[in-house]
Order: sequence, then C-alpha cells, then structure tokens
Amino acid sequence: MKQYLLRHKVASLVVVLLSFLENAASIISISLNAPAFNALVKGDFSTFLTWKLVGIAFSGVYLASLYGYNVQLNKLIQKISIEIRGEIADRIGHANYSTVTEKDVSAYVSWFTSDLEQLEDNGFAVLFNSIGSGMMLIFALISLSLFHWGLAVVTVLVAVMLILTPKWFQTNQGSYFKSIGCQ
Repeated sequence: MKQYLLRHKVASLVVVLLSFLENAASIISISLNAPAFNALVKGDFSTFLTWKLVGIAFSGVYLASLYGYNVQLNKLIQKISIEIRGEIADRIGHANYSTVTEKDVSAYVSWFTSDLEQLEDNGFAVLFNSIGSGMMLIFALISLSLFHWGLAVVTVLVAVMLILTPKWFQTNQGSYFKSIGCQ
C-alpha cells in the first residue's frame, strides 16, 4: 500500500491537506460559538452576529473541503485500483500457460473484483479516515486547551479510562470464568 501512495505523492498530499482543512474548519466553526454566546450574554447582538457569520463562513469552508476531500480520495483510490489491476493483468499476461491454468478462472476474477474492493474499502479509505480522525483529535485538544488547559487534560484522562476500563473488566471476567470452570 505504501508503494502505491508514494507513486501518487501529490494526490495523497492533496487528500491529506483537504482532510486537514476539513477538520480545522470544523473545530474552528464549533469553537466560535463560545465568543458568540459570550457576546449574546453581554447583550452585544452585533458582536454575536459577527461571530455567528464567521462561524457560518468556516462551516462553508468545512463543507467545501469535505466535498473536495471525498472527490479527491475517490479519484486517488480509483487511480491506485486501476494501477493494481494493470499490474495483475501484466503478471498474468507474462506468465506461461501452465502457470496460468494452475488456478481456476474464479481466482483471477476474485483478484480483480472482491480482493481489490477489500483493499479499497478496508485499506486506503480507512487509512485516510484514520489520518483525519487523528487530526480532528489534535484540533479538538488544541481547542479545549485554549479555553483551559485542564479541560484537555481531563478529556485525555477520561478517554484513556474509557478505553482501558472495559479491557480491564474483560480480563478479570475471563480469569473469573476460568476459575469457576466455564469457558
């Protein structure tokens, strides 16, 4: 997978940059609600309206970058899939007849269809979505720390606790069931 992404460096970089823009605009548009509501509480409607309009503008940037991200991601995945299909076809074309006939035709059909669909859905798309989720996490922690650094720390602690607590109970349950003879 890495070799194909490196062959398409520019397209991969465009997808990552659009993901960066999408996640940054999303967090910024959400974060702008705080000063807007502060202005509303103070009774300053013009400042409230200004902040809300800026937030709407960032929401527009978010929507545009989300659209661009999805379009560019699908283009990149299609380019890579076509390239992989071409390589498979070249390998089959250059193989001798006895090697090709060792396998059933359905194996080759599977390579061209379901195996590549698995790679597209569970490989490239998941990779770029994970990168986007990581960026969203970083931007959200930055946003929280701008309000107060303690919010970011508490959020990280609660997240770690939510991730580790079920695993701890699962191991304790497993050892308990083994001790009473249930498996």
